[in-house]
Amino acid sequence: MRFNCIALPPGFHRFPTKWKKPPKYTPKDVSMAFTPSKDHKRREREQKKLDKKFARDEAKAEQLLVKQAEDEAAEVAAIEAERLAGMTQEEIEFEQELAAEEAANNKSGAGK
Repeated sequence: MRFNCIALPPGFHRFPTKWKKPPKYTPKDVSMAFTPSKDHKRREREQKKLDKKFARDEAKAEQLLVKQAEDEAAEVAAIEAERLAGMTQEEIEFEQELAAEEAANNKSGAGK
């Protein structure tokens, strides 16, 4: 009985006579993948990302503080307008005179 196989030239074997052992990996070979420069660059990229994130967070916090201040100022103005709406014209003039006297006293008091 004949097998269907490819004829090999003389001196060649279908399977090698000696199997080669796989190369041994030493710690030196493994550490070559993590060179200090690559690691340093990675740290720099990560730090840059963190810096951008902190800057965005600070900007958001600042915008929130500004919005809160605006809301508070609008609320105070609304309360003041509501208070003035309930007053008569004489009371409004009296309040304006008091504010003017207080401003004059503060101005003259600062000069002494």
